[in-house]
Amino acid sequence: MSFDRNDLFLAHRGEGDAHAQRRIFDRWYAYAYTVMLHYVPRPVEAEELTMDAFVRLFEKADRYDPARPFLPWFRRLVVNVALEALRGRLREKPPAVLSIPPVDNEGEHNLEREDIISLLDQLPVSYRVVFNLFVLEEYTHREIAEELGISVGTSKSNLFMARKMLRTLYPQFHAIANSNL
Repeated sequence: MSFDRNDLFLAHRGEGDAHAQRRIFDRWYAYAYTVMLHYVPRPVEAEELTMDAFVRLFEKADRYDPARPFLPWFRRLVVNVALEALRGRLREKPPAVLSIPPVDNEGEHNLEREDIISLLDQLPVSYRVVFNLFVLEEYTHREIAEELGISVGTSKSNLFMARKMLRTLYPQFHAIANSNL
């Protein structure tokens, strides 16, 4: 995906050039929406927050440093919009982890992207957000704690519980998926 720095400049200045904004939106919407779905699994909410991310992009375009790559800066902006929307939900107490016995599974290493998203969607919000920030965005526990307003220990605990829950859900998921074949 190429990036036209002039479009970003035009989209921001004054009231913003609607054509430049449209070109940026058309080029980057799918990417932003996909990132948003990692944090907000409900498509309608993800669409709304993706739109909010573009509004923020056009408002903060002057903060972009053209000497640096656009994509990491934009991804961070999208993730921050998601985190702001989820802040209240992060304090909810997650349900107890179910104890499900493992199931033998021949397709163990054949997870599709949609399967992985489906597994992550089953995690409580606080676990999913920490897992995504640590695994997908490569944040440290200290960065996660600062970003979410939680302790480093809570970040580590949420990551541990997310991994534990995913290990529990993974065999269950494949047993269900394989029974539909």
